[in-house]
Amino acid sequence: MRKKVGVIGVKGLPAIGGTAYVGQNLIAQLKEQYDFTVYALKDRIPEGSKWEDGKQIAFNNFFIKKLNVFIYYLKCLFHALFVTKYDLIHLHQIDGAFILPILRIKYKVIATHHGKTYEVEKWSPAIQRFFLFNEKILIRSANVVTAVSEPLSDYLNSSYNARVRFIPNGINVEQSVQPMERSGYLFFAAARIIPLKGLHTLLEAMKKANYTSPLIVAGDMEQMPRYAEEIRLAAKGLNVDFIGLVTDKSLLMAYLENSDAFIFPSFNEAMSMMLLEAASVKARIICSDIDANKAVFNEEEVSFFKVGDADSLKQQLELLQSGSSNFDEKAVKAYDKLRTHYSWSSIAEQYINNYEELMK
Repeated sequence: MRKKVGVIGVKGLPAIGGTAYVGQNLIAQLKEQYDFTVYALKDRIPEGSKWEDGKQIAFNNFFIKKLNVFIYYLKCLFHALFVTKYDLIHLHQIDGAFILPILRIKYKVIATHHGKTYEVEKWSPAIQRFFLFNEKILIRSANVVTAVSEPLSDYLNSSYNARVRFIPNGINVEQSVQPMERSGYLFFAAARIIPLKGLHTLLEAMKKANYTSPLIVAGDMEQMPRYAEEIRLAAKGLNVDFIGLVTDKSLLMAYLENSDAFIFPSFNEAMSMMLLEAASVKARIICSDIDANKAVFNEEEVSFFKVGDADSLKQQLELLQSGSSNFDEKAVKAYDKLRTHYSWSSIAEQYINNYEELMK
């Protein structure tokens, strides 16, 4: 019989993006070896969708929205302790680490750190401190801790004198792409459009470069209403199309594939799935020079600009407008690296080794 793995923190499949997308792809690779049960929230599962790679337990939303995720983790803890039995628990993200000490009474746990959520501007200082507290619990309580980027694992190991294992995110290189006739635009995408994602830097750079071609912005603009208003004001005078959050993966890939370039001006990432997805369709990539991006691709594979510097991004946009073939050459090299280093099949094998080590 296949061993049973409980998955906490993914919160809903099929995935729209982020952590859930990583969890979904990992399970798809491992579903023949293990039986997976994913703990979800009903509002995180796309309406009318189906996910068939495992079992999904969807909890009702808590009536106090701000406590919804906190209560979700408590429900996961209760269900795993008293209702069912697993051979292993896989916890994703640090926000639920506070349940780990109790969860460890019954289970061995592998925990995957997806990024420093306590640095996201969306959260209040109190919540940021809570996330930082959770990170400490994660390091001390999980049997095995993995991190999705090498800079993140290095930071955790040096900060906590820990033994965090670096296992990168992966990508399915051959993805379905919806037919699309639209072309001749820049593309920006983020599940949550918040200051950390750097859209304001892109808009400023476009104005400086007198960039007249369209910009398509995909993502949820309602996460931080004040910032959304700033973005709409900054977009005046530019040709910007706000299309909202794109949940259809094949449509998202079509926007990437047909763009003149994918612009990724983020201030902070762990390891971005959007960056990998853009490379998988050989999109031209212009991205900020943060450590997380430079750990994935080098300057022969993508075009970097100084993070937060609109003048630096302006220079890259001007090179793009000039028709430089260098962008196409880089896109091919990024695609080749993706196939070699970031395929899910090889990455899944690393998780299998960790699972089996804990299940002995």
